[in-house]
Amino acid sequence: MRNKEISKANQKMVSELLERVENMNSKEYKRILNSMAVFHEYSYLNQFILYCADASQVAGFKTWSQKYNRTVKKGSKAIWILAPNKVLIPIEEYKGSLTGVETVEKKGKTFVKLTVYKSVPV
Repeated sequence: MRNKEISKANQKMVSELLERVENMNSKEYKRILNSMAVFHEYSYLNQFILYCADASQVAGFKTWSQKYNRTVKKGSKAIWILAPNKVLIPIEEYKGSLTGVETVEKKGKTFVKLTVYKSVPV
């Protein structure tokens, strides 16, 4: 899947959730807020995506196996989120008529697709 496809699918899922917010009872609304509190280090969009996936704990494939000594269940569906990625972007800048064009590197942000898997009770 490409980042744009993931983004469109995730935005559709989140917009459907936000449309439901108006008609939610306080119990379901509190459940959303509790889910967001668990994933407070994630962006709001990713928090909603993880709520829609009914996740309580998530990690990447390697993290589950190496750090937590657990395996991802065969056939588990990945949850696709977009994570910021800081990169150096080469940019050509005009430095006056004497020096001409100079290439400098500036910090920028891009987004990379990231797969996470939710934990399964043992």
